[in-house]
Amino acid sequence: MKINKDLKVSKDFFDKMATLDKRMKIISYLLDPNNRHGKNLAIGTHRKIAEVTELSHSTVQSFLKKLEEQGLIKRYSNGVYELTMEKVTAKV
Repeated sequence: MKINKDLKVSKDFFDKMATLDKRMKIISYLLDPNNRHGKNLAIGTHRKIAEVTELSHSTVQSFLKKLEEQGLIKRYSNGVYELTMEKVTAKV
């Protein structure tokens, strides 16, 4: 495979990749068995998730809200989220 050494990548690309990395940290936290209670409940306040993922509180809050709006999680109380498994897992 030949690599183009003159390839220029925009700053916007790197900004988008950094945003994706932040989101993956939050998703990883929610899916981690150490942060789960039962099959579908993820436990962690915004502050705890921010601390563990080393992200800002506002980043965590904003992304969890987007996951809720898309129906991927449901917030039961402060720090308790249900993972909507039929939307998260693939059907075989």
